[in-house]
Amino acid sequence: MARYITATEFRNRTNLQSAEYTDAQLEQLIDEATDEIDFKTNRTWQGTVSLTDEYYDGDGKTELWLEKGDVSSIDALSIDEEYDGNYVSVTTSKVLLYEDEGYIVLDTARYSNIEVEQFTKGNKTVKVSFTYGNSTPTEFVKSLCALMVLNDINPSTDLQERIDKRINLLRTNTIRLV
Repeated sequence: MARYITATEFRNRTNLQSAEYTDAQLEQLIDEATDEIDFKTNRTWQGTVSLTDEYYDGDGKTELWLEKGDVSSIDALSIDEEYDGNYVSVTTSKVLLYEDEGYIVLDTARYSNIEVEQFTKGNKTVKVSFTYGNSTPTEFVKSLCALMVLNDINPSTDLQERIDKRINLLRTNTIRLV
């Protein structure tokens, strides 16, 4: 697992001395904060991850939200058109991908010959393989990680409110992360 900040980076940001917390203690807190950021935002900055044959429920529409953001590619897409367990492969170049949000659309407007025209309504009618994630944490993510560790060391209501706001920003993609 990659940490979003190192113990040294945390000490530089906070002026925390090694006599107060060892590097091993800080690294444990940093690991916990890193995991919590990924969990609460449903995103990662620990590198890209490829998921294969993830199943989703269709709703009879042409749009589908994936459970992850920061999707860099759709590698395969199949839809159980008849709800019979037989999946029809869809040409991925006929699918629009909104990368930051993890939102895909069957591009029926431009491709009248698309293999399937909607995500069949039902449980597990969509099977998708995709790659998501970011290879390195942004300064915003590093700062959030440091704030979370600092709040673990010295809890504060004001600091927790700042943390919650930053997590919400990352979760809803209301800021552009470059």
